Amino acid sequence: MLIRATVYFLPIWFQAITGVSASESGIRTIPMMAGVVVGNLVGGISTSKIGYYNPWAIFGSIVSAIGAGLLMTLQVDTSQAKWIGYQVMYGFGFGSMFQMPNLAIQAVLPKKDAPTGFSLCLFGGLLLSSVFLSVGENVLANELLDRLSSLPGFDASQVFHGGITSLLHSLPADLHDQAVYEYNEALRKVFMIGVIISCLAIPPAFLLEWKSIKGLKKFGGDEEEEKEEEKKAEEKKSQEA
Repeated sequence: MLIRATVYFLPIWFQAITGVSASESGIRTIPMMAGVVVGNLVGGISTSKIGYYNPWAIFGSIVSAIGAGLLMTLQVDTSQAKWIGYQVMYGFGFGSMFQMPNLAIQAVLPKKDAPTGFSLCLFGGLLLSSVFLSVGENVLANELLDRLSSLPGFDASQVFHGGITSLLHSLPADLHDQAVYEYNEALRKVFMIGVIISCLAIPPAFLLEWKSIKGLKKFGGDEEEEKEEEKKAEEKKSQEA
């Protein structure tokens, strides 16, 4: 879920730093989405083959943290090849581990507790996404106020009520390059939040219980548990007969 913050702020970087339109900035995030799709496919298929979700949970959390760190290094003059590569790495890492918590819930928890586990996982993901989007907005606003307040012609209200274009155009033309540089530094602080959260996701990946999903008839319960339930059902039928 934390990828939503990156998907939200990366188009802002494209609009403010590279000067593209809103629609073009959305198109430029396609490499990240492609990485997520490919990572999801590779992680899902290989997990069904080897039976363990832990390797991809660990690998994906590490790769996504590296990708988030690379995104934090974006500069005003970063080349197209670099920001595409950074997005692909981050997206692939996130996509490869995306389904692993769900598999862990289905494999480890008893069948009756699996819906509760899913609900808590979904609630936590949505809550964190909302919280860190707000945190990112506040960090960006505060950074812009601190960095641009000394520039002549800067209107603080543009940070809260104006768009990126109106904010940059409100400054004198000879200060445009400096404003873009300061905007880039402010966004790098926002991307740092993604790095921190991505790094915090690594230790829990190592703590997941190692349990093969191949020993399960269905995700969501142990094979032994299901056999015992079948045995109880047969005994009940024999007693009724």
